[in-house]
This record gives sequence, C-alpha cells and structure tokens, in this order.
Amino acid sequence: MSVGSTSGSSSSRSSSSSSSSSSSRSSSSSSEGSKTSKTSETSSPKTSAAERFSRSSFEAAPAKGGKTQDKPSKPSKSQPTSARPKAAFNRRDPTSVALQGQLQAPQVTGGLIHTKTLGPTGSFQKTAPGALPSAFERTPVVAPVPAIRQGNPGLDAINAVDLVSGKKHSCVTTVRTNLQRAGMKGVPTTTSDDKNNSRGMMTQMIQSGHWQSVALPNATPTTIKGGYGEVQAQVLTREAYLDAASKGLIPDGSVVFQTKHGWDYGDGAYGNDVGIVRNGAIFNYAQNNTMLVYSDMVEAVVLQPR
Repeated sequence: MSVGSTSGSSSSRSSSSSSSSSSSRSSSSSSEGSKTSKTSETSSPKTSAAERFSRSSFEAAPAKGGKTQDKPSKPSKSQPTSARPKAAFNRRDPTSVALQGQLQAPQVTGGLIHTKTLGPTGSFQKTAPGALPSAFERTPVVAPVPAIRQGNPGLDAINAVDLVSGKKHSCVTTVRTNLQRAGMKGVPTTTSDDKNNSRGMMTQMIQSGHWQSVALPNATPTTIKGGYGEVQAQVLTREAYLDAASKGLIPDGSVVFQTKHGWDYGDGAYGNDVGIVRNGAIFNYAQNNTMLVYSDMVEAVVLQPR
C-alpha cells in the first residue's frame, strides 16, 4: 500500500509541474506577442490625409516603416536604361537653371505668332528684348537711283561728244558751242540783252521748251527776271545742290548755272557761270575738278533736255 501511494503522489506531482510549466510558457509567449504588437504599432504611425496632400509632388513617397527611398528603382527588363529621359538643363549650371523661369510660350494674336526673347541681355541674344519684328514690319532702305540711269536721249547725245575748251572766262560761248556740236535745240545764239550773260542764256533755254529745270530735292520754284523776260526755275541752295550731286542726282550732260550773287543780280557777268557736267565735275570753258565753280556759290539751277 505504501508503494502504491508513493507512485500515485509522484505521478500527480509530475502532472502538476508539467501543467504549470506549460501554462507559464503560454503566458510568456502571449506577453511577448503583446509587446511585439505594441512595438509594431509604435514603429509604423499612420499618416493623416492633410499631411499627404501638403507634401510637395517632388518629394519621394515614404516606404513602409517610415523610411524614405534614397536609391532610384531599377528599370524593368522591358525598358532599357538608355531610354531614360535626360534633363533639359544642367542643374550645376546656375545660368541654365535661372533661365528656366523665363521660358514663355508663344502668343497667337490674329493668326500671327508673337514670341519673346529668352535670357538676360548679353548672355546669348544680340538684340534688345521684346517682340521680334516680322518680315512685313521691316522697312527696307533703298539707295537712291542715280539720275544718269534715267533714259534721256539728250543727255546721251551730249555725253557722246568730246567737249572742246575755250578762252578763259568764255563759259557762255564755250558751252553754247559744245551744245550745238551735240545737236541740241533751244540753244540761244546771243545773250547780249542781259548783262548777266549766264542768266540770259538760262532764260532763253527754258523759254524754248526744249529744256526743263529739274526739280531736285529741296529745290524752290522761283521766278527769275532778266533782260529776256521771266521764267520759272527750280532754284537750289548751295547745300541742296551739293547734296544732290553727292547722291548722283545730277548726271553727266546736265547744264548747271551757278551764281555767287543771286539770280536777281544783273550788273555784270562776273560771279555767274554756266557749265556742262562731265565726269562728275563742271566743264565750263575747261574741265574743273569739282561741281563748284565758286566756293561761295549761293544758288544753282540744273537744266536737262526734254
């Protein structure tokens, strides 16, 4: 009996110890599970909707566990590495980065595209900032056509003959002879009725109807009176005459009358002159080097055959 009781008690003790140990392990495992769940709750906080929308679109989205992905994702096999788009501007270049804010799209107004320049002046643009003019807004600068290109058979006839020289101070006689040799009409045979012989010759040539007073730029229509009556002529000042000559508006063959007194002067021939334009200079009774016979000339009249 004593042996049987001993074995029964020992079996009861072993069963109680095993049950107590299993219960302790289950309680410890449950406590560890609760700690792990608490830790996971603490390490992964929830992000509110306001915080998600307040972030910039350029920031990387946070990964699980609250960490930011620093390394870019690897490209898939279907998309090769060379297909990645390259940056339009160099981030290390401050000039290119600054120009990004100045990019503007072209504006369309009435079917016309208006563009604006890019970048600060002096960086790469050569014109002032502003709208670029179209081809229709540009005004071309056209050089004046020399009057010698205007067809005039009379000028051609005068330029075809060799001008002969005459005696000193014989401008009226020498010019008359050369014009007659060229076959010109309306050339007077005498000027003795006007003490200002050059004025008398000019008056008769205009009255004949075979010659015209050329209306050059800045010429003034003036009534000239003399011993042979009066005529209307286009009178040039010294400045207007030299300007027209420099622009090629007084071609070879033209007959030029000059005075240092004014065309109302009739006391004599001195200070008044007539000559033919030859090689860009005046040929009166001899070849001159310039278009001026008198350096202090005040008025001039240019005649050409009609």
